[in-house]
Amino acid sequence: MSRPWRAWRAAHVAAAPLALALLLPPALALAQAASAAEEPETLQTCKLYETADGVTELLHPKSFADEAECAGCKPVTGKEKNRPEFATGPPDKKSFSMGSGGGLIVRFTDNALVNGPGEDLIIFEIGRAQEPTDVSVRIEGDRNWIPAGTAGGGRRSLNLPGAVGPDEVVREVRLRDRNSPHSPPEGADIDAVAAIGFSWVETLDAGRTLFDFGDASLTDTARARLDAIAEQFDYADVDVLIFGHADRRGTETYNQDLSEQRAAAVERYLADRLRALGKAPTSMRSRGLGERALTGQGHRLDRRVEVFLTPTVCAG
Repeated sequence: MSRPWRAWRAAHVAAAPLALALLLPPALALAQAASAAEEPETLQTCKLYETADGVTELLHPKSFADEAECAGCKPVTGKEKNRPEFATGPPDKKSFSMGSGGGLIVRFTDNALVNGPGEDLIIFEIGRAQEPTDVSVRIEGDRNWIPAGTAGGGRRSLNLPGAVGPDEVVREVRLRDRNSPHSPPEGADIDAVAAIGFSWVETLDAGRTLFDFGDASLTDTARARLDAIAEQFDYADVDVLIFGHADRRGTETYNQDLSEQRAAAVERYLADRLRALGKAPTSMRSRGLGERALTGQGHRLDRRVEVFLTPTVCAG
């Protein structure tokens, strides 16, 4: 069954555990779960993930944060094996304790958050207490943190702030334990962070000789890569957003123009390929970020284009 993602989720997320328990005997439920795990990932295929309080969430397998690092973490007595990476990936009851007043930054590498109707971000928290956590986000290409609200513990969903526009994405989320008077010393225990407003990311970088220095023309390698992206996915009910980037060499104005040209070149080619294949996305847009989102891994990787594929329908 396929329905608009957020509408399906809102109507079924609370009832899902009971429905599954009534309809499926344990052996069949396990067999179905194993079968689903073997199915290839698509843009429109989601799974149910259970929170610490027994509520299930319909999310894409790539929705979860991929990297994490301390941001003012506090030592926690009795948790010597307390590692930030415990807060990455799907919820697995293995959490990272930030410490009372401590913080954590998580990053999305092969996916991103987008601001859509309804909830956009969900935090899975476990532990003996449900701690309030202040949440901030950083838009790609911007160095500033934008407050997104306070998560009240347990299963907590948040809307991205209005400052995140329709042609912008979020790749970093910062969490900070509120350090309330009655908080335990371990602070909030973060099991997972996921994007409800999910976007799959395909990156074309100069490490594969996709763009020559100072040039926006697509090489044969670039065309082959875009051919593969066009053929890989079903683009029905998918919004496509393309970001062009440049390295730091040259003036800021020159790099901004070059990044826009690269994004536009990818948009034109991908649109033509999808049209030839009979695959029409819901929308397709492009923009340039110039040198505002450098990778820190050298000029060749800075010289890239990112294709964000955001499904508006989820089948689960």
